[in-house]
Amino acid sequence: MICFPLDNTPYEAKDMGAFLATRTRGVFSADGNLAVTPGENGLSVCVSPGLAWLRWSSFWGVCALQEQTLPLALDAADGVLRRIDTIVCRLDKVNNRAEIVVKKGAFSSDPVIAPPVRDANYDELYLAAVQIGAGAIGISASDITDLRLDETYCGLMRDGVTGIPTQTLHAQWAAFFARAQQDTSAWQQAAEAGFTAWLQRMQELFAEDPAGSLQTQLDALSDSTQDALAGKAAAMHTHTKSEVGLGNVNNTADSEKSVKYAASAGAAVDQTARNAAAVAQTAANTARNAAAVAQTAANTAQTAANARMPYAGGTFTGHVA
Repeated sequence: MICFPLDNTPYEAKDMGAFLATRTRGVFSADGNLAVTPGENGLSVCVSPGLAWLRWSSFWGVCALQEQTLPLALDAADGVLRRIDTIVCRLDKVNNRAEIVVKKGAFSSDPVIAPPVRDANYDELYLAAVQIGAGAIGISASDITDLRLDETYCGLMRDGVTGIPTQTLHAQWAAFFARAQQDTSAWQQAAEAGFTAWLQRMQELFAEDPAGSLQTQLDALSDSTQDALAGKAAAMHTHTKSEVGLGNVNNTADSEKSVKYAASAGAAVDQTARNAAAVAQTAANTARNAAAVAQTAANTAQTAANARMPYAGGTFTGHVA
């Protein structure tokens, strides 16, 4: 039976392994311990110094120390397909050593992370996954996914009795992040739907023929003017605006007049909204021009009305024919 340590007793590696077997696989911490960052040049990464614990067998554990920053080069990218490389802290049981290596992923349009090897030959911890895009010539921080808190691939070292449930914490954070993404997406969709509905309403309003609508109003005005002049004789006298069907005409300056919806449309937020505002301005100009035409027609009607008088009453002067 192994007992460690006893006084004045020599020990073998497996004896120390039995002592370390009480600790789980994982890194010492997730701060700067064996952290993976982009390299200085091209397709490369750097691994910071740190400690990791791995398993030789059920009752034999080992501790691996990386004392200095370790640069690692990555293979060239494909021109079309992507891949995911993993940065691995590995116990090589065949060659009796620990090492940090790059495990190259398979090229694919939808690459995945291969599971770590934990058998009679190797025991692996995945420190990070690195996305290699098609045609990539460099690595950025966004290409690197930290796997040290994910107990499926790594996790934090703890003893066999107590420890931090990093997998639970990681799952909670992933769920929170996914929910935040869903909420943001829902808000964006609602905002886009509201703007689309408003824009469609503006387009419907200004899709009507403003010139044709104004012509119809002018025709109605002409008819009402003729009705007002019916039964009148030539004479110089005055009529009110209502008598010639122009009760709504006033002398308000064009600059003081507003066009419904165009003034309430608000600030444009994109090119489509600016186009809608331009359509509104065109409609406003058309309305102002039509108002000027209506005013001219009213003046003509007033002049004609002033030259007439009722059949009964009034006084004629000069030569009457």
